[in-house]
Amino acid sequence: MPVKKVETAVRVLFDAGGTLATTVVAERAGELAHRAAGFAVNLQRVFNVDNYPVLDPVDDGHTSRLNVDLLRQQFGLPS
Repeated sequence: MPVKKVETAVRVLFDAGGTLATTVVAERAGELAHRAAGFAVNLQRVFNVDNYPVLDPVDDGHTSRLNVDLLRQQFGLPS
């Protein structure tokens, strides 16, 4: 997965307060709406290292939720 798409997805989720429709996240990252579910699964593989729920599907996958505190902890990012 291209780094730019991952970075854009994180920024979009962060700017939205951590929760946003999965299709919106995918589209803003440059993916087609009908590929949003697969895009979200790939993002989960990137972020949910060691089963930390950094990125969780909500509402049967229609919404994605980014846990910013866990993201910072898991990847050693500053506050």
